[in-house]
Amino acid sequence: MDSQLIAALLGGTGVATGGLIAGAFSLLKGRQENATQERKHLLEERSRHRDVRRDIYAQFLKKAGQVSELEAKRLHDTDSRVTMRHHSSSGTREDREFTDQYAAPLKDAMGELIGLAFLVELEGPVSLVPLAQSVVVVHKEVQDVIQRNRAEHGPGVGEAYSQELQDAETARVNIEREFIQAARSTLQTDIEAR
Repeated sequence: MDSQLIAALLGGTGVATGGLIAGAFSLLKGRQENATQERKHLLEERSRHRDVRRDIYAQFLKKAGQVSELEAKRLHDTDSRVTMRHHSSSGTREDREFTDQYAAPLKDAMGELIGLAFLVELEGPVSLVPLAQSVVVVHKEVQDVIQRNRAEHGPGVGEAYSQELQDAETARVNIEREFIQAARSTLQTDIEAR
């Protein structure tokens, strides 16, 4: 009986040990699967966030381009209705009125650009916020030069404003390039973080 009892105890112990080992492996496998799923979810979330950022940056730059086009059209529009002083060929001063067909679309586009700058601020990173704000500011500066030019000179570029406008345009191009480089760096960092 002793041998049967010992055999039963050994058999029971073996079954229990086997069950514990199988349970431990199942637990480890479950944890490994959960960790794999969490990593996969984190990668998907990072990828989604990077895609959202990329789309916002692209929309922001596209809108900045549209604002630039409207600024150029407004500068050279000869059909503008703004009261301006004009010196006739005889030397007398006369006031003329011109329509300004680009003023409203430009105002709307600037509003959208400002809205997109806020989205850049929300999506980040913080390092892009001052650059996005600078893009908006430099477009406002270009528009101020155009407005002063139009009030004094009319459509086209008056000599007094040629250099000032060129400087404002150069600043606009430079800040937009800085924004592009910083956005590219941000998106690249997001990819490398995977």
